Amino acid sequence: MTKATSYIVTTADGKVFRCFVQPVGERLQRRWVFADPAGKHHVGPLFERNLTEAQVQALVSTWWEEQKEARRR
Repeated sequence: MTKATSYIVTTADGKVFRCFVQPVGERLQRRWVFADPAGKHHVGPLFERNLTEAQVQALVSTWWEEQKEARRR
């Protein structure tokens, strides 16, 4: 994946995210950023190299389920 590459991922509940990598924070760590259709950016996990599109799909789906669970608490 190059810096300009992004993926469109649909989670199990139908939520759509545009996923890309961006330097974040004081240390400029490369992290996944997930943009929802409203344009809100959600900072996700640290970037891992060489993920396939299917692995990105799984990463986003897992992250989204964790986010929903955290909001219920």
